[in-house]
Amino acid sequence: MNEYIQHRKRTDVPTKNIATIIGKQPGDNIWILIEGTFINEVGELLKPEDTNYIWLSSIYSHSTIAALHSRCEVATPLTPMALEPLILKLFPLLEHNAFSAILMLDAGAMSWHYLTILENNKNCPVAVAYGPSGTGKTTGLFAALSIIGAHEPNFYSRGTKESYISILSKQTVPIGLDDPQSSKNVSELLIDLFGGAMSKGITRGVQQPIGTVIASANFTPTDSAR
Repeated sequence: MNEYIQHRKRTDVPTKNIATIIGKQPGDNIWILIEGTFINEVGELLKPEDTNYIWLSSIYSHSTIAALHSRCEVATPLTPMALEPLILKLFPLLEHNAFSAILMLDAGAMSWHYLTILENNKNCPVAVAYGPSGTGKTTGLFAALSIIGAHEPNFYSRGTKESYISILSKQTVPIGLDDPQSSKNVSELLIDLFGGAMSKGITRGVQQPIGTVIASANFTPTDSAR
C-alpha cells in the first residue's frame, strides 16, 4: 500500500491525452490518423511515446470513432514526393480533364486546414466538381483523398446532412461525397460547411463540424450553394 501511495504522489510521470478525434488534435499541431501514425506540422512521422497522446484501441470498439470506419490507410515511411507521381499519372489517364482533378487535389490540401481558414476568414470554400458523367470527377475525388490515405474509409454517396455533420464533428480528415442523390441536402450541407454553422438535432444535440467535404455531382448546386 505504501508503494502504491508513493507511486500516486510521483510528479515525474508524464500525462497522456487520449486521441478523441481522427486528424488534427485540438490545440496542438499533431495529426493522429491511426494507431502508430502520429504526424507533426511539417509532415514528420513521430514516435507515439514521444508525444502527449495515446491511441487506446480498446475504447474505440464501442465508440463513435470505430463506428465511422474512418481510419486512414497510411503507408510508411512517409514521403514528401507523393504528389508528383500522382499528378504524372493523372494526365495520361484523364487527358484534358486532368487539370480539374489537380484542382481537386488542391481542395484536398486546403480541407486539412478547415478550422484555421474559418478562424481567419470566417468562411471556408468547399470544392465541388460537377458536370456530366465520364469526365473524371470521381477519379479526381478519389485521388484527392488518397493523398492522406482516406480514399476508402471516407467515401460516401448516400446520407443525410445530419449524418455527414455528425461524422465531421469527430474528425478533421475530409470526407468525399461522390454523386450524391439529393441536390437539396447537399446544397444545405455545403452552405453550412462554408460558414462553419453548427447543427442541432433532437438526439445528437448541437454539433460543430471540424472538417469539411470534397464533392462531385452530376447536378448543378443551387444558386445559394454556388
